[in-house]
Amino acid sequence: MIKLIFRQTARTGGDETAPYDVFLERECTVEDFVTAVLNRKEWGYIVINGFGRIEYRRDKIISTTLNNGDMSQLIKSVHAAGGWSRMDYYLEIKA
Repeated sequence: MIKLIFRQTARTGGDETAPYDVFLERECTVEDFVTAVLNRKEWGYIVINGFGRIEYRRDKIISTTLNNGDMSQLIKSVHAAGGWSRMDYYLEIKA
């Protein structure tokens, strides 16, 4: 499973959330990334720029607008925002 490394990029807000750059220990697909996120037992959205989004809660996908081809795309970069148990992720895909 892919390891996610978080670096906070700005101060924590009054709502106790913060923005992050997320680094991947190796190149991975959207599917690999989603699997890693589901194992973190959070909730929120994974938004894939130009493709769609996934709503997740704990270890389950609640809804998605992605298809199997979208899930096989390689990730270029990841940003996130959240705190407590909610985390939203924003993925940019390699061209």
